[in-house]
Amino acid sequence: SRMNSSSSVQSGALAVRCMMGVMHPDSTIMVCLDLIGVGMVINELLITTFVLAWEIALEGWLRVIMWASLVYWLIDFVCSFNKGFYRAGHLQMMRKAVVTNYLKTWFLPDLALLVADTLSMVFNERGEDSLLLRVTRASRMMKVLRINRLFRFVWRAMTLSLSWSARFAIQIMSMLFGIVIVNHLVCCIWWVIGTHGHSDTGNRWPQTFLDNELDILYSYSTALHWTIAQMTLGSSDVMPVNTVERIFT
Repeated sequence: SRMNSSSSVQSGALAVRCMMGVMHPDSTIMVCLDLIGVGMVINELLITTFVLAWEIALEGWLRVIMWASLVYWLIDFVCSFNKGFYRAGHLQMMRKAVVTNYLKTWFLPDLALLVADTLSMVFNERGEDSLLLRVTRASRMMKVLRINRLFRFVWRAMTLSLSWSARFAIQIMSMLFGIVIVNHLVCCIWWVIGTHGHSDTGNRWPQTFLDNELDILYSYSTALHWTIAQMTLGSSDVMPVNTVERIFT
């Protein structure tokens, strides 16, 4: 019995050592990081896609936001190796299980996005305009994959002990936010097609319906108006003027 007791103690001590440094996914620190992550995902979906589509220089507050986003995702990348997770409703806190789970799920996408972000920011700071910079900028569109963080956060919120009215409010807000995101992304794609897409007629909708001297806000609102019109079967004075634009429409 002493040998069994000693073996149990050693096994317990080994389990404690394996769990040291692994944070509970519902701890205050992790919840706060997840909340910040929601804000960062919204930034990726709205601001980053807008900056890439309209090719806006990363200066001033945009530069600060992009660097803050990069720092956050780097911290999140490290924390992912040290954060417990739920499997079939059971909490997993063993480090080997945590690391293995992350390597099998979001490790490669997160690493690819971090590399693309870092290279893009470094080249931007140097003021270089090379093929590699354009490739890394384009690869940053993969950031839309991080929308899964929003889904996971909403799912966790729905599993909490919330009232029916609170859950209903979360569902309504999620649907409204989804509509906004879809319209914004389609708006950005429509602008890129109009400015960089192939034209077999020699015409593009921004050149046909917009004055080159107009500011970015007006061009964005025009593209967004067209997008909303497509979604709601409304009217818009913007029309496709080449084959690629008509196919997209």
